[in-house]
Amino acid sequence: MRPQKQIGSGLLAVVIGLVMAVSGCTEGKKEVGLKFADCPAAVQKTIIDHAGGVQFPAVDKETKKDGRVVYEAKGKKADGKEIEIKVAADGRLVEFKDEDGD
Repeated sequence: MRPQKQIGSGLLAVVIGLVMAVSGCTEGKKEVGLKFADCPAAVQKTIIDHAGGVQFPAVDKETKKDGRVVYEAKGKKADGKEIEIKVAADGRLVEFKDEDGD
């Protein structure tokens, strides 16, 4: 019976450690989902300019630890390849990922 308690205690410690590590990674960040139409006009324009015709009904708005706000749009092109666009609140392109390598 004693080895089972030790294993159980060890597993509990691992689970608690993982929960604390994961919560520490997101500490200070806040992410909410928005409709594309609810994004600032500058953000909408940048997304449209880089989307290549992909529609984004929803966009994630993330507030970073330092207070910066980044809007993230993810979608799929007609050929099924994924596209991801990250834009600062002022409309500046932060990151662009396209499975085509563009």
